[in-house]
Amino acid sequence: MQNDWAAWLSSAEFATNNHFSESTQCTSFLANFGQHPRMRLKPKKAQEDVIEHPERIHADLFVQKMNRINEILREQMTLAQAYQEQFANVHRQHAPKYAINDMV
Repeated sequence: MQNDWAAWLSSAEFATNNHFSESTQCTSFLANFGQHPRMRLKPKKAQEDVIEHPERIHADLFVQKMNRINEILREQMTLAQAYQEQFANVHRQHAPKYAINDMV
Protein backbone atom coordinates (compact mmCIF):
# COMPACT_ATOMS: atom_id res chain seq x y z
CA MET A 1 0.00 0.00 0.00
CA GLN A 2 1.31 3.41 -0.94
CA ASN A 3 1.63 5.68 2.07
CA ASP A 4 3.78 8.48 0.65
CA TRP A 5 1.01 10.23 -1.32
CA ALA A 6 1.55 13.51 0.54
CA ALA A 7 5.08 13.73 -0.83
CA TRP A 8 3.72 13.40 -4.39
CA LEU A 9 0.73 15.74 -4.00
CA SER A 10 2.41 18.95 -5.19
CA SER A 11 3.85 17.15 -8.21
CA ALA A 12 0.44 15.72 -9.06
CA GLU A 13 -1.16 19.16 -8.74
CA PHE A 14 1.51 20.68 -10.98
CA ALA A 15 1.03 17.95 -13.58
CA THR A 16 -2.74 18.39 -13.54
CA ASN A 17 -2.56 22.18 -13.86
CA ASN A 18 0.03 21.89 -16.64
CA HIS A 19 -2.10 19.39 -18.62
CA PHE A 20 -3.53 20.61 -21.93
CA SER A 21 -7.34 20.71 -21.89
CA GLU A 22 -9.15 19.68 -25.05
CA SER A 23 -12.11 21.90 -24.11
CA THR A 24 -10.20 25.13 -23.45
CA GLN A 25 -7.28 24.41 -25.78
CA CYS A 26 -4.81 25.49 -23.08
CA THR A 27 -3.54 24.55 -19.63
CA SER A 28 -5.06 25.65 -16.31
CA PHE A 29 -1.88 27.63 -15.60
CA LEU A 30 -2.33 29.69 -18.75
CA ALA A 31 -6.04 30.19 -18.09
CA ASN A 32 -5.53 31.29 -14.47
CA PHE A 33 -2.24 33.18 -14.59
CA GLY A 34 -1.78 34.21 -18.22
CA GLN A 35 1.51 32.38 -18.56
CA HIS A 36 2.97 28.93 -18.53
CA PRO A 37 4.66 27.84 -15.28
CA ARG A 38 8.30 28.61 -14.69
CA MET A 39 10.35 25.48 -14.93
CA ARG A 40 13.63 26.94 -13.66
CA LEU A 41 15.89 24.96 -11.43
CA LYS A 42 17.60 28.09 -10.10
CA PRO A 43 15.75 30.74 -8.09
CA LYS A 44 14.73 33.86 -9.97
CA LYS A 45 17.25 36.68 -9.70
CA ALA A 46 16.07 39.61 -7.63
CA GLN A 47 15.66 42.96 -9.36
CA GLU A 48 16.14 41.47 -12.82
CA ASP A 49 15.46 44.25 -15.40
CA VAL A 50 13.43 46.21 -12.87
CA ILE A 51 12.38 49.76 -13.55
CA GLU A 52 11.09 52.29 -11.04
CA HIS A 53 7.45 51.08 -10.86
CA PRO A 54 7.06 47.89 -12.91
CA GLU A 55 3.74 47.01 -11.30
CA ARG A 56 2.05 50.04 -12.84
CA ILE A 57 3.37 49.39 -16.31
CA HIS A 58 2.88 45.65 -16.29
CA ALA A 59 -0.53 45.68 -14.62
CA ASP A 60 -2.30 47.13 -17.66
CA LEU A 61 -0.58 44.69 -19.98
CA PHE A 62 -1.46 41.81 -17.66
CA VAL A 63 -5.13 42.84 -17.52
CA GLN A 64 -5.28 43.07 -21.31
CA LYS A 65 -3.61 39.69 -21.65
CA MET A 66 -5.97 38.04 -19.13
CA ASN A 67 -9.02 39.57 -20.82
CA ARG A 68 -7.88 38.16 -24.17
CA ILE A 69 -7.23 34.74 -22.61
CA ASN A 70 -10.71 34.75 -21.02
CA GLU A 71 -12.25 35.68 -24.37
CA ILE A 72 -10.44 32.81 -26.09
CA LEU A 73 -11.42 30.40 -23.30
CA ARG A 74 -15.10 31.37 -23.63
CA GLU A 75 -14.92 30.74 -27.37
CA GLN A 76 -13.20 27.38 -26.88
CA MET A 77 -15.67 26.28 -24.20
CA THR A 78 -18.62 27.23 -26.43
CA LEU A 79 -17.14 25.19 -29.29
CA ALA A 80 -16.43 22.25 -26.97
CA GLN A 81 -19.99 22.35 -25.58
CA ALA A 82 -21.48 22.38 -29.07
CA TYR A 83 -19.24 19.48 -30.10
CA GLN A 84 -20.17 17.45 -27.01
CA GLU A 85 -23.87 18.30 -27.39
CA GLN A 86 -23.83 17.02 -30.97
CA PHE A 87 -22.68 13.56 -29.88
CA ALA A 88 -24.77 13.48 -26.71
CA ASN A 89 -27.97 14.16 -28.68
CA VAL A 90 -27.45 11.46 -31.33
CA HIS A 91 -29.50 8.83 -29.47
CA ARG A 92 -31.72 11.11 -27.40
CA GLN A 93 -35.46 10.94 -27.73
CA HIS A 94 -38.06 13.51 -26.80
CA ALA A 95 -39.46 13.04 -23.31
CA PRO A 96 -43.02 11.71 -23.18
CA LYS A 97 -45.74 14.13 -22.13
CA TYR A 98 -47.48 13.28 -18.90
CA ALA A 99 -50.81 14.49 -17.63
CA ILE A 100 -52.18 14.66 -14.09
CA ASN A 101 -53.27 11.21 -12.85
CA ASP A 102 -51.23 9.33 -15.46
CA MET A 103 -49.87 6.03 -14.17
CA VAL A 104 -46.13 6.15 -14.58
